[in-house]
Amino acid sequence: MDLDEAVFYKYYLEKNETEIKLITRSVLFMFSLLPMGIFIVTSTGSEIGIGLFLGILTTLLIELIIYRNSIDLFHSRFLSQLKRKLSAQEIKYFVSIFSVLTLIFVLLTFFLGR
Repeated sequence: MDLDEAVFYKYYLEKNETEIKLITRSVLFMFSLLPMGIFIVTSTGSEIGIGLFLGILTTLLIELIIYRNSIDLFHSRFLSQLKRKLSAQEIKYFVSIFSVLTLIFVLLTFFLGR
């Protein structure tokens, strides 16, 4: 995740953009983690894949928790694709739902893993 911020964003950064919008912090990426996670945890059986997936989830969750109190920074970091700005209460709901999903995937890993 840090590698995306340090290196890769330069390759997909638009010429006229002034702020950094990371693909791994986008809403679409976060929503795509749900079906990908279900597949990885239940079907692949790869400990490396499951560990990588849980690492990505945990990193995103930590960043969401860190930035949840600063609304403008949270929007520029994670929700830059949305036209409407979420309120502080909606951001807390978003972070809470993401936390519960992360917990569900961790529990699925323990119960369905090898």
